[in-house]
Amino acid sequence: MNARKLVLGRIDLWTYKIPGLRTVCDLAGVDYKEMEEIYSLREINVDIAFSKKTSDAIVQKWKNAFNEMVADGTLMKIRKRWNKRIPDAPFPELEDKP
Repeated sequence: MNARKLVLGRIDLWTYKIPGLRTVCDLAGVDYKEMEEIYSLREINVDIAFSKKTSDAIVQKWKNAFNEMVADGTLMKIRKRWNKRIPDAPFPELEDKP
């Protein structure tokens, strides 16, 4: 509703996360290109937490596996399978790989 209200001028500002913006606008019948980012409230990294007792070797294996998934396109394949309505990358810092 807020996407539509913003385009209609009924509200002046709306906060939303970039990766889901296109889907929300599609559902509201609004062209997402009419939206303009004015201010970034905060930027966060997506991380995974480990127990303090987890060895550095295990943490490094996870990091390596994630980086391999990015490099070989597995991450994007998973993302596209579950988020078919969002054609843009879920993580702007990652390049869309086939």
